[in-house]
Amino acid sequence: MNKIWRYGLVAMLFVAAALFGYQMRSILVPIMGALILAYILEPIVVYLEAHRFTRVGATLAIYLLLFCIIAAFGLLGLPRLWQQILRAAELIPLYNEQLQNVLNQAAAFCQQFALPSVFSEMILGSLDQLEIKILALTARLMENLLSLLSHSLDIVLIPVLGFYFLKDKDFLQRQLWQLIPVKNRQEVTVMLRQMDYILRGFLSGSLTVGFCVALMVSAGLLIIGMDLPLLFGMIAGVFNVIPYFGAIIGMAPAVIFASFTSLKMAVSAATVMILAQQIESNLITPKIIGEKIGVHPIGVMIALLIGGKLWGIMGMLFAVPTAGLLKIALEFLYEKIIALSTEKI
Repeated sequence: MNKIWRYGLVAMLFVAAALFGYQMRSILVPIMGALILAYILEPIVVYLEAHRFTRVGATLAIYLLLFCIIAAFGLLGLPRLWQQILRAAELIPLYNEQLQNVLNQAAAFCQQFALPSVFSEMILGSLDQLEIKILALTARLMENLLSLLSHSLDIVLIPVLGFYFLKDKDFLQRQLWQLIPVKNRQEVTVMLRQMDYILRGFLSGSLTVGFCVALMVSAGLLIIGMDLPLLFGMIAGVFNVIPYFGAIIGMAPAVIFASFTSLKMAVSAATVMILAQQIESNLITPKIIGEKIGVHPIGVMIALLIGGKLWGIMGMLFAVPTAGLLKIALEFLYEKIIALSTEKI
């Protein structure tokens, strides 16, 4: 019974830590970002260590390479991306006027049929709500993109903290390992290996798939002559991480903006997005990610709904790997409780 209470206490502490983390989520953002960055770069550090690099030297070499890549992107891609963001902000008022004209024409078309006042009010009300939702969606999207500037300190802290996490990984690991009883370390090691397999496969696979989708969408939108191809390609690539809903969320901004140009452009943009998603879902994702998460589709849907409710888009982005990790942790805890109950009997 004492052991059961002990594991129950650990579970309660875990829940309390999760609640505390939720309350302090704004402060934890750079820390979590640094941990993810260090986790992604860790295999490269290990590889360099095996080829006559010290841990510090390997970390410095990787950061130097990252700096060169970021500098190249900053010189070549960032100015163009920033121009497209500003261009999108300028187009919103113009598209608002075009949308209002389209809705007025639709309202006039409905009035030609001399429908009863109840139906006319319903149709006009639905059109007004559609206008409000479309404008709110585009405005919120631009606000989120521009708000990245307000998190410049977090963006700077992430690589700095990530450097120390990488450099002092062995020391930090030893300190955390002391918190685990010796008799449970082997079991915990097995659990952590399972978590590592799921998380590393998902992160590396999602980054690769997202980059491929961003490249395909940007190239496709550029070919059909649509404005802001790089911006909408990046949006599609980021949201592609979200299962089921990500393709629709990533497609909506491009199709909405294209519809303000012409119906032909909207159809062309939708065709590009659908074609890219078909290539991704049927060719790229099965080979790169596969079924590494091990969570039933119903569990994935529930995780997405909970993540979206608690943390919005960011919650949906991390909902699937979090569900996979929780599944392993709960299975481990369940097995321990069952084992303790059996020993008592």
